[in-house]
Amino acid sequence: MKTFLHTFFVFIFLCITINAQWTLQHEFTGITGIGLTWAVDENVYWGSLPYTSSNLGYFKTTDGGNSWQEDSVTIAPKSTCIYAKNANTAYMGVSIDPYTWRVIKTTDGGTSWNIQPYPTFGYTSYIDFIYFFDDYNGIILGDPVDIWESKPNSTGYLEVYTTTNSGENWVRVPNAFIPLSDVNEWPIKMVFSAADNTLWVPTYKQSPNMIRIFKSTDRGFHWSISSEISFSIPGSWLNASSIAFKNQVEGILIASEFYPSNYVNSNYKMFKTIDGGNTWTEINFPLSIDPVFVCNIPGAPQGYLVTAPINNKGSAYTLDGGSNWQLMEDTLDLCLPQFLSPSVGWACSWGNSSIYKWTGPPLSAENEIESPNTISLKQNFPNPFNPSTVISYHLPLSSDVTLKVYDLLGNEIATLVDEYKPAGKYEVGFSNSSHSGNVRNLPAGRQGLTSGVYFYQLKVSDFVSTKKMILLK
Repeated sequence: MKTFLHTFFVFIFLCITINAQWTLQHEFTGITGIGLTWAVDENVYWGSLPYTSSNLGYFKTTDGGNSWQEDSVTIAPKSTCIYAKNANTAYMGVSIDPYTWRVIKTTDGGTSWNIQPYPTFGYTSYIDFIYFFDDYNGIILGDPVDIWESKPNSTGYLEVYTTTNSGENWVRVPNAFIPLSDVNEWPIKMVFSAADNTLWVPTYKQSPNMIRIFKSTDRGFHWSISSEISFSIPGSWLNASSIAFKNQVEGILIASEFYPSNYVNSNYKMFKTIDGGNTWTEINFPLSIDPVFVCNIPGAPQGYLVTAPINNKGSAYTLDGGSNWQLMEDTLDLCLPQFLSPSVGWACSWGNSSIYKWTGPPLSAENEIESPNTISLKQNFPNPFNPSTVISYHLPLSSDVTLKVYDLLGNEIATLVDEYKPAGKYEVGFSNSSHSGNVRNLPAGRQGLTSGVYFYQLKVSDFVSTKKMILLK
């Protein structure tokens, strides 16, 4: 049986590799390079363009790459981040002048862009990312004020703003809720990860060479330092070039020389966490490409994809959380990959100003196709588990959702979800560990669960589904 299973999975890997295909969707002319990008779904994809020294531009497709729209944005010369909600609404963090950074927004598909009245970021505080957790709750995060210039009046705190009304009003998070940043420590534009209400933001610290992970579990209202990763490579300055969490428990981080050394990537390290970012273990990456970017593959419980745009180019994926990797191709210089499902992914090439889309077979061992009209609850993975596992479910329509864990006697152990959710696919982490940083959702005072059989139940209107999972200590 073991020989059969091994042969079966090798066969799947070979089939995917032989037919692997990134398809060129669009190539921009008269423009050197592409700025930053954001994929909304398989049809809608936005990005920024460096049009001229005085004007930036934007591009988008709303039909999966069959047609493209691009134009200049005359109110700003430079952008550091982009976020798109849908085909009509998008945001960018831009420099209005050399001393002021602001957020601009379009609600008509890019035809017009308006400067938002608040917040305003100063000369040394780049806007690193804009992100919305849902239709109403969002966050804007910027560099610590003046920190990178070591000015005497530096506050040393990240500039964080949150909204609960779709961006109509933004409120600054008090410094008391944010850890102090050190001198010469700052985030990197668009390098962050989000899962449900949790955010992870790595910062680059020059002396000593270190990455610190800022973490919030409440949509950016309160922050902590979840971990520090130090390096000792003579003559090398490694920085977090990409981070991707699949859920509130598991994630992968790549540290490389891509950003601090003017897009040189002769050294890199890859790390994995299975406790929400409290501890990181270095992964041995066995392939000949030099990865810079990583994204998770939604719908593949242990799936991640990496791209290498500089030295030893190519892309690769894993379906087992990073234990084994499969080379997809070794020629493309792909950047900023984003997958929406095992079968739909986007990436750009900064070198030849092009957009690529994944059109190969689904990057999933099961090659499973989810019915768009069916509520489904997946088997947790891994199972048996210790200390953590991931539960996935799919909603074809927006609904009130509860997801709870019970013991053999029917006693409620934990509530994982109890709220209104938009249609989509979701992954929820559950852990038995009593570590304060882990995701476990156990009632206060509970010291952990014993080994044995437990059940998790999804309720959506009249739909009820229950599955068994095993905790094995």
